[in-house]
Parts: sequence; structure tokens; C-alpha cells
Amino acid sequence: MPPIITPPIPQIPTLNLPIEGNQHSNCLLMTWQKVEYAENYTVQIATDAVFSFNGSRIVEEKLDSSEQRYIMDFRDLESGTYYCRIKSGNLEGESVWSLPVSFQISLQNITDCIEYESPNPPFLQLPLDSTNIADDTVVFTWTESPKATHYRLEVKALTSLPQIVYDNSEIYESTRTVQAFPNGPYYAWRVKAYNHTAESAWSDSRIFRVEP
Repeated sequence: MPPIITPPIPQIPTLNLPIEGNQHSNCLLMTWQKVEYAENYTVQIATDAVFSFNGSRIVEEKLDSSEQRYIMDFRDLESGTYYCRIKSGNLEGESVWSLPVSFQISLQNITDCIEYESPNPPFLQLPLDSTNIADDTVVFTWTESPKATHYRLEVKALTSLPQIVYDNSEIYESTRTVQAFPNGPYYAWRVKAYNHTAESAWSDSRIFRVEP
């Protein structure tokens, strides 16, 4: 029987956000780089760099390894200086904590932290799947994603060597009219949603054909 190979204890995650010393309103976004062999991440937020339990620590939360972001709303706390850090773990153990990062919270302008959350993929509406279009002008429509600020529409020609014929990531409504599709081949289209800090997965794809 071959030996059982166990993964090593994961390395310390590197925080991308927040940036040391930056000021935020009531919303904090923590992001970090994915760590190989990590099965979970633990984030802590505190009022000082000691992170003492029943003292300065206000948050400790363990997240699945699929997460590389954490959002906190400070509107029920006070303005001031806070600290955050992170570690990774698996069944073999945990890394040490990352170095604390300090940041400022100013509650003068309360905002809605929903814009920091990942938007949901839009649901495609028109053209319907497997439809034929007797025009080289195609109107694409999809549902709005409540957390989105804009969208990306991608259209691919399904020829022997599939190629992207339209790709626009700066669409600020849930519809787009695109002209000059050559007739004959089938096309696949899909949409994803964006906001200021995140993006959704792609929607399902739909197929249409421009009739000769």
C-alpha cells in the first residue's frame, strides 16, 4: 500500500486590503491571496494590536478556503483606529498570524456596505436560447443584479475555431444592442456583473443564429 501523503501546514496569508493606515467609512473590505493547501482562513479584528479575547478583539471568524474576502460594517461601533490580521489552516495545523494591519474608521458618512459584496450572476432574457434572428442587429437583455454597478457582455462565434466577436465590460444598463453580426454561424453569449470591488461568476450561456 502506498504511503498516505498529508499536505503541509499552509503558509501565512498575505493581506491585500485594507492598506496600512487607510481611512474607511463604516465599511471594511479585507482581501488576501489564496494560500496553497489552506482549507480555511481565520480573520480577527480588534481595537488594538494585542487582539485579546474578552478585551480588544471584536471579531474572530473562520471562513472556508473558497473565500478570499471578508466584509464588516462598523456603523454600530465608534470611529477610531482598528487592527486586522489573518491566518490559514488545514487538518495538519494552522499558520501563525499575519502581521497586524491598522486602519481608520470614520463614521461621518454612513454608506451601504452592499456594494462591497459580490453581485449575483444575471439571468439572460433575450435572445432566447437556440433562436434564429433574421437581422444582423441583435438586442441582448438580462436581469439586473441588485449589487451590480455595471456588466460585461461576451459574444463568441461558434466556428471551427471559436472566437470572441464582442466583449464589452462597461455596460451600465441591463441591455445592449450590437450590430453587424455576419450571418451563418451560431453564436454563444453570456454576461457577468461587477461592482466597485467584486465580480460575479458568468451567467449561463445561450446560443443564437443569424439567418443567411
